[in-house]
Amino acid sequence: MIERLAPQAVTFGVSVVIARMVDPAAYGLIGMLGIFMALGAAFSELALSAALVQKKTITQDDETSVFVINIAAGVVLTLVLCAISPLVARFFRQQTLVPLLCAQSLTVLISSFGIVQLALITRTMSFKSNALIEVISCVLSGGVGVSMAWMGKGVWSLIGLNLSRVTFSVVLLWVIRDWRPHGRFRMANVRSMWGYSSNLLYASLIHRVVTNLYSVVIGRFYAPAALGIYTRANSFQALPVGILTGIVQRVAFPLFSKHQDDPPFLLTMLRRQIRVLSFGATAILVAVAAVSDQLIPLLLGHKWDEVIPLLKILCLGGVFASVFPLHAIILQALGKSGLFFRIDLLKKAMIVIVILAVYRFGITALAWGAAFISLTDYVISAAPNVRTIGYRWSMQAWDILPAITLCFISGTCVMQIHWGAERAALCVVGVKALVLPVMVGVGLFTFRNLFFSDVWGLATALLRRRRGGVAEPLCGTIVG
Repeated sequence: MIERLAPQAVTFGVSVVIARMVDPAAYGLIGMLGIFMALGAAFSELALSAALVQKKTITQDDETSVFVINIAAGVVLTLVLCAISPLVARFFRQQTLVPLLCAQSLTVLISSFGIVQLALITRTMSFKSNALIEVISCVLSGGVGVSMAWMGKGVWSLIGLNLSRVTFSVVLLWVIRDWRPHGRFRMANVRSMWGYSSNLLYASLIHRVVTNLYSVVIGRFYAPAALGIYTRANSFQALPVGILTGIVQRVAFPLFSKHQDDPPFLLTMLRRQIRVLSFGATAILVAVAAVSDQLIPLLLGHKWDEVIPLLKILCLGGVFASVFPLHAIILQALGKSGLFFRIDLLKKAMIVIVILAVYRFGITALAWGAAFISLTDYVISAAPNVRTIGYRWSMQAWDILPAITLCFISGTCVMQIHWGAERAALCVVGVKALVLPVMVGVGLFTFRNLFFSDVWGLATALLRRRRGGVAEPLCGTIVG
Protein backbone atom coordinates (compact mmCIF):
# COMPACT_ATOMS: atom_id res chain seq x y z
CA MET A 1 0.00 0.00 0.00
CA ILE A 2 2.82 2.42 0.88
CA GLU A 3 4.35 1.67 -2.51
CA ARG A 4 1.22 2.99 -4.19
CA LEU A 5 0.62 5.87 -1.80
CA ALA A 6 4.11 7.39 -2.05
CA PRO A 7 4.05 8.42 -5.75
CA GLN A 8 0.44 9.59 -5.46
CA ALA A 9 1.28 11.69 -2.40
CA VAL A 10 4.20 13.30 -4.21
CA THR A 11 2.04 13.97 -7.28
CA PHE A 12 -0.70 15.52 -5.17
CA GLY A 13 1.73 17.74 -3.27
CA VAL A 14 3.34 18.98 -6.47
CA SER A 15 -0.04 19.67 -8.07
CA VAL A 16 -1.16 21.73 -5.06
CA VAL A 17 2.01 23.83 -5.06
CA ILE A 18 1.81 24.51 -8.80
CA ALA A 19 -1.94 25.26 -8.68
CA ARG A 20 -1.31 28.01 -6.12
CA MET A 21 1.08 29.70 -8.59
CA VAL A 22 -0.71 28.99 -11.89
CA ASP A 23 -4.13 30.31 -12.96
CA PRO A 24 -7.05 28.01 -13.86
CA ALA A 25 -6.78 29.15 -17.48
CA ALA A 26 -3.37 27.45 -17.78
CA TYR A 27 -4.88 24.15 -16.71
CA GLY A 28 -7.67 24.76 -19.20
CA LEU A 29 -5.18 25.09 -22.07
CA ILE A 30 -3.55 21.79 -21.09
CA GLY A 31 -7.00 20.22 -20.82
CA MET A 32 -7.72 21.19 -24.44
CA LEU A 33 -4.80 19.00 -25.49
CA GLY A 34 -6.04 16.04 -23.47
CA ILE A 35 -7.94 14.24 -26.23
CA PHE A 36 -5.04 14.46 -28.68
CA MET A 37 -2.48 13.25 -26.17
CA ALA A 38 -4.78 10.42 -25.10
CA LEU A 39 -5.20 9.28 -28.71
CA GLY A 40 -1.47 9.55 -29.32
CA ALA A 41 -0.73 7.41 -26.27
CA ALA A 42 -3.29 4.78 -27.31
CA PHE A 43 -1.94 4.51 -30.86
CA SER A 44 1.63 4.45 -29.59
CA GLU A 45 0.95 1.53 -27.25
CA LEU A 46 -1.40 -0.24 -29.72
CA ALA A 47 -2.66 -2.29 -26.72
CA LEU A 48 0.17 -4.76 -27.37
CA SER A 49 1.47 -4.29 -23.84
CA ALA A 50 -1.81 -5.77 -22.56
CA ALA A 51 -1.19 -8.77 -24.82
CA LEU A 52 2.24 -9.25 -23.23
CA VAL A 53 0.56 -9.39 -19.83
CA GLN A 54 -2.39 -11.58 -20.83
CA LYS A 55 -0.55 -14.12 -23.02
CA LYS A 56 0.23 -17.31 -21.11
CA THR A 57 3.77 -17.61 -22.52
CA ILE A 58 5.83 -14.97 -24.31
CA THR A 59 9.13 -15.12 -26.18
CA GLN A 60 11.98 -12.68 -26.68
CA ASP A 61 10.75 -12.19 -30.24
CA ASP A 62 7.34 -11.17 -28.86
CA GLU A 63 8.95 -8.58 -26.59
CA THR A 64 11.28 -7.18 -29.26
CA SER A 65 8.52 -7.03 -31.87
CA VAL A 66 6.28 -5.04 -29.51
CA PHE A 67 9.21 -2.78 -28.63
CA VAL A 68 9.96 -1.93 -32.28
CA ILE A 69 6.30 -1.39 -33.19
CA ASN A 70 5.77 0.93 -30.22
CA ILE A 71 8.76 3.12 -31.06
CA ALA A 72 7.77 3.35 -34.73
CA ALA A 73 4.25 4.33 -33.71
CA GLY A 74 5.64 6.89 -31.25
CA VAL A 75 7.70 8.62 -33.95
CA VAL A 76 4.83 8.78 -36.40
CA LEU A 77 2.31 10.00 -33.86
CA THR A 78 4.57 12.72 -32.51
CA LEU A 79 4.99 14.09 -36.03
CA VAL A 80 1.25 13.85 -36.69
CA LEU A 81 0.33 15.68 -33.48
CA CYS A 82 2.77 18.45 -34.25
CA ALA A 83 1.45 18.72 -37.81
CA ILE A 84 -2.18 19.12 -36.74
CA SER A 85 -1.41 21.67 -34.00
CA PRO A 86 -2.51 24.66 -36.15
CA LEU A 87 -5.88 22.98 -36.75
CA VAL A 88 -6.27 22.31 -33.03
CA ALA A 89 -5.46 25.94 -32.22
CA ARG A 90 -8.00 27.13 -34.79
CA PHE A 91 -10.72 24.84 -33.40
CA PHE A 92 -10.30 26.09 -29.83
CA ARG A 93 -9.50 29.66 -30.93
CA GLN A 94 -6.29 29.58 -28.88
CA GLN A 95 -3.15 30.19 -30.96
CA THR A 96 -0.98 29.34 -27.95
CA LEU A 97 -1.89 25.70 -28.46
CA VAL A 98 0.42 25.32 -31.49
CA PRO A 99 3.73 25.25 -29.58
CA LEU A 100 2.08 23.63 -26.56
CA LEU A 101 0.85 20.61 -28.54
CA CYS A 102 4.18 20.23 -30.35
CA ALA A 103 6.04 20.16 -27.03
CA GLN A 104 3.52 17.92 -25.30
CA SER A 105 3.53 15.43 -28.20
CA LEU A 106 7.11 14.49 -27.30
CA THR A 107 5.72 12.56 -24.33
CA VAL A 108 4.21 10.03 -26.76
CA LEU A 109 7.59 9.34 -28.35
CA ILE A 110 9.51 9.22 -25.09
CA SER A 111 7.02 6.92 -23.34
CA SER A 112 7.14 4.41 -26.22
CA PHE A 113 10.69 3.45 -25.18
CA GLY A 114 9.45 2.12 -21.82
CA ILE A 115 6.17 0.37 -22.67
CA VAL A 116 7.62 -3.15 -22.86
CA GLN A 117 9.50 -2.82 -19.56
CA LEU A 118 6.33 -1.56 -17.88
CA ALA A 119 4.30 -4.45 -19.30
CA LEU A 120 6.84 -6.99 -18.01
CA ILE A 121 6.75 -5.38 -14.57
CA THR A 122 2.97 -5.75 -14.56
CA ARG A 123 3.19 -9.33 -15.79
CA THR A 124 5.57 -10.33 -12.98
CA MET A 125 3.77 -8.11 -10.45
CA SER A 126 7.07 -6.39 -9.56
CA PHE A 127 5.27 -3.44 -8.05
CA LYS A 128 8.07 -2.36 -5.74
CA SER A 129 10.29 -1.58 -8.72
CA ASN A 130 7.51 0.33 -10.41
CA ALA A 131 6.74 2.28 -7.23
CA LEU A 132 10.39 3.26 -6.87
CA ILE A 133 10.46 4.49 -10.46
CA GLU A 134 7.26 6.46 -9.98
CA VAL A 135 8.39 8.11 -6.75
CA ILE A 136 11.76 9.19 -8.12
CA SER A 137 10.31 10.47 -11.40
CA CYS A 138 7.54 12.34 -9.54
CA VAL A 139 10.02 14.03 -7.21
CA LEU A 140 12.43 15.03 -9.97
CA SER A 141 9.73 16.21 -12.37
CA GLY A 142 7.98 17.99 -9.50
CA GLY A 143 11.13 19.98 -8.94
CA VAL A 144 11.14 20.95 -12.62
CA GLY A 145 7.46 21.95 -12.64
CA VAL A 146 7.53 23.91 -9.38
CA SER A 147 10.71 25.73 -10.41
CA MET A 148 9.18 26.77 -13.72
CA ALA A 149 5.96 27.89 -12.02
CA TRP A 150 7.94 29.90 -9.46
CA MET A 151 9.76 31.62 -12.33
CA GLY A 152 6.40 32.64 -13.79
CA LYS A 153 6.35 30.27 -16.77
CA GLY A 154 2.61 29.65 -16.34
CA VAL A 155 1.25 26.96 -18.64
CA TRP A 156 4.76 25.96 -19.70
CA SER A 157 5.46 24.80 -16.17
CA LEU A 158 2.76 22.15 -16.70
CA ILE A 159 4.37 21.12 -20.00
CA GLY A 160 7.73 20.90 -18.27
CA LEU A 161 6.21 18.81 -15.49
CA ASN A 162 4.70 16.29 -17.93
CA LEU A 163 7.73 16.04 -20.21
CA SER A 164 10.24 15.64 -17.42
CA ARG A 165 8.13 13.03 -15.61
CA VAL A 166 7.87 10.81 -18.68
CA THR A 167 11.58 11.24 -19.41
CA PHE A 168 12.72 10.40 -15.90
CA SER A 169 10.35 7.43 -15.78
CA VAL A 170 11.66 5.90 -19.02
CA VAL A 171 15.30 6.44 -18.03
CA LEU A 172 14.67 4.74 -14.69
CA LEU A 173 12.87 1.84 -16.37
CA TRP A 174 15.98 1.19 -18.44
CA VAL A 175 18.25 1.52 -15.42
CA ILE A 176 16.25 -0.59 -12.97
CA ARG A 177 14.67 -3.16 -15.30
CA ASP A 178 17.32 -5.43 -16.87
CA TRP A 179 15.28 -6.15 -20.02
CA ARG A 180 16.87 -5.37 -23.40
CA PRO A 181 15.55 -6.16 -26.91
CA HIS A 182 17.54 -9.37 -27.53
CA GLY A 183 14.99 -11.03 -29.81
CA ARG A 184 14.20 -10.43 -33.47
CA PHE A 185 11.43 -8.31 -34.90
CA ARG A 186 8.85 -10.59 -36.49
CA MET A 187 5.59 -9.32 -37.91
CA ALA A 188 4.13 -12.79 -37.41
CA ASN A 189 4.53 -12.35 -33.65
CA VAL A 190 2.72 -9.04 -33.81
CA ARG A 191 -0.08 -10.58 -35.85
CA SER A 192 -0.43 -13.40 -33.33
CA MET A 193 -1.16 -10.85 -30.60
CA TRP A 194 -3.17 -8.50 -32.78
CA GLY A 195 -6.38 -10.53 -32.60
CA TYR A 196 -6.51 -9.88 -28.86
CA SER A 197 -4.97 -6.40 -28.89
CA SER A 198 -6.93 -4.93 -31.79
CA ASN A 199 -10.25 -4.97 -29.96
CA LEU A 200 -8.60 -3.45 -26.89
CA LEU A 201 -7.05 -0.76 -29.09
CA TYR A 202 -10.37 0.10 -30.71
CA ALA A 203 -12.02 0.18 -27.30
CA SER A 204 -9.19 2.33 -25.94
CA LEU A 205 -9.46 4.81 -28.80
CA ILE A 206 -13.20 5.17 -28.40
CA HIS A 207 -12.85 5.38 -24.63
CA ARG A 208 -10.26 8.14 -24.84
CA VAL A 209 -12.18 10.12 -27.43
CA VAL A 210 -15.49 9.97 -25.60
CA THR A 211 -14.16 10.50 -22.07
CA ASN A 212 -12.23 13.54 -23.30
CA LEU A 213 -15.32 14.99 -24.94
CA TYR A 214 -15.90 16.90 -21.72
CA SER A 215 -12.65 18.77 -22.26
CA VAL A 216 -13.42 19.32 -25.94
CA VAL A 217 -16.91 20.66 -25.28
CA ILE A 218 -15.93 22.90 -22.36
CA GLY A 219 -12.81 24.13 -24.16
CA ARG A 220 -14.77 24.91 -27.33
CA PHE A 221 -17.82 26.60 -25.83
CA TYR A 222 -16.49 28.06 -22.57
CA ALA A 223 -13.43 30.01 -21.42
CA PRO A 224 -10.15 28.19 -20.68
CA ALA A 225 -10.59 29.00 -16.98
CA ALA A 226 -13.88 27.05 -16.91
CA LEU A 227 -12.11 23.98 -18.29
CA GLY A 228 -9.34 24.46 -15.74
CA ILE A 229 -11.90 24.55 -12.92
CA TYR A 230 -13.63 21.39 -14.16
CA THR A 231 -10.33 19.58 -14.69
CA ARG A 232 -9.15 20.43 -11.18
CA ALA A 233 -12.45 19.28 -9.63
CA ASN A 234 -12.27 16.01 -11.54
CA SER A 235 -8.65 15.42 -10.53
CA PHE A 236 -9.45 15.98 -6.83
CA GLN A 237 -12.22 13.41 -7.10
CA ALA A 238 -10.18 10.93 -9.11
CA LEU A 239 -6.84 11.10 -7.28
CA PRO A 240 -7.71 9.66 -3.85
CA VAL A 241 -9.91 6.93 -5.27
CA GLY A 242 -7.28 6.21 -7.89
CA ILE A 243 -4.85 5.29 -5.13
CA LEU A 244 -7.17 2.61 -3.79
CA THR A 245 -8.43 1.32 -7.11
CA GLY A 246 -4.94 1.33 -8.57
CA ILE A 247 -3.71 -0.99 -5.83
CA VAL A 248 -6.38 -3.56 -6.65
CA GLN A 249 -6.64 -3.18 -10.42
CA ARG A 250 -2.91 -3.53 -11.05
CA VAL A 251 -3.03 -6.91 -9.34
CA ALA A 252 -6.45 -7.93 -10.71
CA PHE A 253 -5.53 -8.25 -14.40
CA PRO A 254 -2.53 -10.61 -14.02
CA LEU A 255 -4.33 -12.49 -11.22
CA PHE A 256 -7.53 -12.96 -13.22
CA SER A 257 -5.54 -13.85 -16.34
CA LYS A 258 -3.67 -16.54 -14.41
CA HIS A 259 -6.96 -18.11 -13.23
CA GLN A 260 -8.98 -17.46 -16.39
CA ASP A 261 -10.04 -21.13 -16.52
CA ASP A 262 -11.53 -21.09 -13.01
CA PRO A 263 -14.83 -19.12 -13.00
CA PRO A 264 -15.68 -19.86 -9.33
CA PHE A 265 -12.33 -18.44 -8.27
CA LEU A 266 -12.89 -15.37 -10.43
CA LEU A 267 -16.33 -14.80 -8.88
CA THR A 268 -14.96 -15.11 -5.35
CA MET A 269 -12.08 -12.76 -5.99
CA LEU A 270 -14.21 -10.24 -7.86
CA ARG A 271 -16.79 -10.07 -5.08
CA ARG A 272 -14.10 -9.68 -2.43
CA GLN A 273 -12.39 -6.88 -4.32
CA ILE A 274 -15.64 -5.08 -5.10
CA ARG A 275 -16.75 -5.18 -1.46
CA VAL A 276 -13.47 -3.70 -0.31
CA LEU A 277 -13.28 -1.17 -3.15
CA SER A 278 -16.86 0.04 -2.81
CA PHE A 279 -16.43 0.60 0.92
CA GLY A 280 -13.03 2.28 0.65
CA ALA A 281 -13.90 4.41 -2.39
CA THR A 282 -17.21 5.59 -0.94
CA ALA A 283 -15.62 6.49 2.38
CA ILE A 284 -12.86 8.45 0.64
CA LEU A 285 -15.22 10.30 -1.69
CA VAL A 286 -17.63 11.19 1.11
CA ALA A 287 -14.70 12.53 3.14
CA VAL A 288 -13.49 14.64 0.19
CA ALA A 289 -16.97 16.09 -0.34
CA ALA A 290 -17.45 16.73 3.39
CA VAL A 291 -14.27 18.80 3.80
CA SER A 292 -14.22 20.47 0.36
CA ASP A 293 -15.77 23.77 1.52
CA GLN A 294 -12.84 24.42 3.81
CA LEU A 295 -10.08 22.35 2.19
CA ILE A 296 -10.07 23.78 -1.35
CA PRO A 297 -9.48 27.42 -0.26
CA LEU A 298 -6.81 26.25 2.20
CA LEU A 299 -4.91 24.23 -0.38
CA LEU A 300 -5.38 26.18 -3.60
CA GLY A 301 -6.58 29.65 -2.63
CA HIS A 302 -9.89 31.34 -3.32
CA LYS A 303 -9.27 31.60 -7.08
CA TRP A 304 -10.28 27.92 -7.17
CA ASP A 305 -13.51 28.24 -5.12
CA GLU A 306 -15.66 27.28 -8.12
CA VAL A 307 -14.15 23.80 -7.85
CA ILE A 308 -16.15 23.06 -4.68
CA PRO A 309 -19.70 22.50 -6.03
CA LEU A 310 -18.38 20.56 -9.03
CA LEU A 311 -16.26 18.38 -6.77
CA LYS A 312 -19.25 17.42 -4.60
CA ILE A 313 -21.26 16.38 -7.66
CA LEU A 314 -18.40 14.38 -9.18
CA CYS A 315 -17.85 12.54 -5.90
CA LEU A 316 -21.34 11.05 -6.26
CA GLY A 317 -20.43 9.41 -9.53
CA GLY A 318 -16.99 8.39 -8.39
CA VAL A 319 -18.39 5.59 -6.24
CA PHE A 320 -19.44 3.47 -9.23
CA ALA A 321 -16.57 4.72 -11.40
CA SER A 322 -14.14 3.13 -8.96
CA VAL A 323 -15.73 -0.32 -9.20
CA PHE A 324 -16.88 -0.94 -12.78
CA PRO A 325 -13.34 -1.31 -14.24
CA LEU A 326 -13.02 -4.60 -12.34
CA HIS A 327 -15.87 -6.00 -14.42
CA ALA A 328 -14.05 -4.96 -17.59
CA ILE A 329 -10.84 -6.60 -16.34
CA ILE A 330 -12.67 -9.91 -15.98
CA LEU A 331 -13.63 -9.80 -19.66
CA GLN A 332 -10.06 -8.98 -20.69
CA ALA A 333 -8.64 -11.74 -18.53
CA LEU A 334 -11.06 -14.24 -20.08
CA GLY A 335 -9.81 -13.21 -23.52
CA LYS A 336 -13.25 -11.84 -24.49
CA SER A 337 -11.84 -8.71 -26.08
CA GLY A 338 -14.61 -8.71 -28.72
CA LEU A 339 -17.33 -8.60 -26.05
CA PHE A 340 -15.28 -6.02 -24.15
CA PHE A 341 -15.20 -3.86 -27.27
CA ARG A 342 -18.96 -4.08 -27.86
CA ILE A 343 -19.71 -3.27 -24.24
CA ASP A 344 -17.38 -0.29 -24.40
CA LEU A 345 -19.13 0.97 -27.53
CA LEU A 346 -22.46 0.96 -25.70
CA LYS A 347 -20.99 2.84 -22.73
CA LYS A 348 -19.45 5.47 -24.96
CA ALA A 349 -22.73 5.94 -26.81
CA MET A 350 -24.34 6.77 -23.47
CA ILE A 351 -21.65 9.35 -22.74
CA VAL A 352 -22.21 11.07 -26.08
CA ILE A 353 -25.97 11.14 -25.55
CA VAL A 354 -25.62 12.67 -22.08
CA ILE A 355 -23.10 15.30 -23.19
CA LEU A 356 -25.27 16.36 -26.13
CA ALA A 357 -28.24 16.65 -23.77
CA VAL A 358 -26.62 18.83 -21.10
CA TYR A 359 -23.67 20.80 -22.51
CA ARG A 360 -25.77 23.90 -23.23
CA PHE A 361 -26.60 24.29 -19.53
CA GLY A 362 -23.08 24.92 -18.21
CA ILE A 363 -20.32 22.97 -16.52
CA THR A 364 -22.49 22.17 -13.47
CA ALA A 365 -24.89 20.30 -15.73
CA LEU A 366 -21.93 18.51 -17.30
CA ALA A 367 -20.80 17.44 -13.82
CA TRP A 368 -24.24 15.98 -13.08
CA GLY A 369 -24.08 14.25 -16.43
CA ALA A 370 -20.73 12.70 -15.47
CA ALA A 371 -22.21 11.39 -12.22
CA PHE A 372 -25.11 9.81 -14.11
CA ILE A 373 -22.73 8.27 -16.66
CA SER A 374 -20.78 6.54 -13.88
CA LEU A 375 -23.93 4.74 -12.81
CA THR A 376 -24.86 3.64 -16.33
CA ASP A 377 -21.27 2.56 -16.96
CA TYR A 378 -21.43 0.27 -13.96
CA VAL A 379 -24.68 -1.35 -15.08
CA ILE A 380 -23.43 -1.91 -18.63
CA SER A 381 -20.03 -3.20 -17.48
CA ALA A 382 -21.48 -5.56 -14.89
CA ALA A 383 -24.16 -7.10 -17.11
CA PRO A 384 -21.89 -9.58 -18.99
CA ASN A 385 -20.50 -11.02 -15.75
CA VAL A 386 -23.97 -12.04 -14.66
CA ARG A 387 -23.66 -14.68 -17.36
CA THR A 388 -19.91 -15.30 -17.70
CA ILE A 389 -19.12 -15.98 -14.02
CA GLY A 390 -22.57 -15.98 -12.38
CA TYR A 391 -22.30 -12.62 -10.58
CA ARG A 392 -26.04 -12.04 -10.15
CA TRP A 393 -27.52 -8.58 -9.66
CA SER A 394 -28.71 -9.50 -6.16
CA MET A 395 -25.11 -10.37 -5.24
CA GLN A 396 -23.88 -7.06 -6.62
CA ALA A 397 -26.48 -5.08 -4.67
CA TRP A 398 -25.51 -6.95 -1.48
CA ASP A 399 -21.82 -6.19 -2.10
CA ILE A 400 -22.16 -2.47 -2.89
CA LEU A 401 -25.28 -0.83 -1.41
CA PRO A 402 -24.51 -1.30 2.32
CA ALA A 403 -21.20 0.58 2.00
CA ILE A 404 -22.85 3.42 0.06
CA THR A 405 -25.67 3.71 2.61
CA LEU A 406 -23.38 3.78 5.65
CA CYS A 407 -20.90 6.27 4.21
CA PHE A 408 -23.47 8.63 2.78
CA ILE A 409 -25.44 8.80 6.05
CA SER A 410 -22.22 9.50 7.94
CA GLY A 411 -21.12 12.10 5.40
CA THR A 412 -24.44 13.93 5.45
CA CYS A 413 -24.18 14.29 9.22
CA VAL A 414 -20.57 15.48 9.10
CA MET A 415 -21.32 18.11 6.44
CA GLN A 416 -23.46 19.95 8.99
CA ILE A 417 -20.31 20.82 10.97
CA HIS A 418 -19.13 24.33 10.09
CA TRP A 419 -18.22 27.70 11.58
CA GLY A 420 -18.55 31.04 9.88
CA ALA A 421 -15.09 32.43 10.57
CA GLU A 422 -12.60 31.78 7.77
CA ARG A 423 -9.77 31.37 10.27
CA ALA A 424 -11.60 28.37 11.72
CA ALA A 425 -11.44 26.45 8.40
CA LEU A 426 -8.51 24.31 9.48
CA CYS A 427 -10.25 23.44 12.73
CA VAL A 428 -13.41 22.45 10.87
CA VAL A 429 -11.40 20.17 8.56
CA GLY A 430 -9.76 18.59 11.60
CA VAL A 431 -13.06 18.00 13.41
CA LYS A 432 -14.66 16.51 10.29
CA ALA A 433 -11.60 14.32 9.73
CA LEU A 434 -12.04 12.92 13.23
CA VAL A 435 -15.83 12.57 13.36
CA LEU A 436 -16.35 10.90 9.97
CA PRO A 437 -14.00 7.93 10.55
CA VAL A 438 -15.56 7.38 13.97
CA MET A 439 -19.09 7.26 12.53
CA VAL A 440 -18.06 4.99 9.66
CA GLY A 441 -16.03 2.82 12.03
CA VAL A 442 -18.98 2.37 14.37
CA GLY A 443 -21.17 1.29 11.47
CA LEU A 444 -18.45 -1.03 10.18
CA PHE A 445 -18.12 -2.69 13.60
CA THR A 446 -21.88 -2.94 14.14
CA PHE A 447 -22.56 -4.64 10.80
CA ARG A 448 -19.22 -6.43 10.42
CA ASN A 449 -20.79 -9.88 10.33
CA LEU A 450 -23.75 -8.96 8.14
CA PHE A 451 -22.37 -6.71 5.37
CA PHE A 452 -18.71 -5.91 5.95
CA SER A 453 -16.93 -9.15 6.80
CA ASP A 454 -14.28 -8.69 4.09
CA VAL A 455 -13.59 -5.07 5.01
CA TRP A 456 -13.48 -5.89 8.71
CA GLY A 457 -11.20 -8.85 8.10
CA LEU A 458 -8.88 -6.70 6.01
CA ALA A 459 -8.78 -3.94 8.63
CA THR A 460 -8.02 -6.32 11.49
CA ALA A 461 -5.42 -8.19 9.41
CA LEU A 462 -3.60 -4.95 8.64
CA LEU A 463 -3.67 -3.93 12.31
CA ARG A 464 -2.22 -7.29 13.36
CA ARG A 465 0.53 -7.05 10.77
CA ARG A 466 1.39 -3.52 11.81
CA ARG A 467 1.64 -4.54 15.45
CA GLY A 468 3.75 -7.50 14.47
CA GLY A 469 6.02 -5.36 12.31
CA VAL A 470 5.09 -7.23 9.11
CA ALA A 471 4.82 -5.10 6.00
CA GLU A 472 2.60 -6.59 3.32
CA PRO A 473 0.95 -4.74 0.46
CA LEU A 474 -2.76 -4.09 0.71
CA CYS A 475 -3.34 -5.78 -2.62
CA GLY A 476 -1.90 -9.01 -1.31
CA THR A 477 -4.30 -8.94 1.62
CA ILE A 478 -7.30 -8.34 -0.61
CA VAL A 479 -6.62 -11.12 -3.07
CA GLY A 480 -5.09 -13.59 -0.64
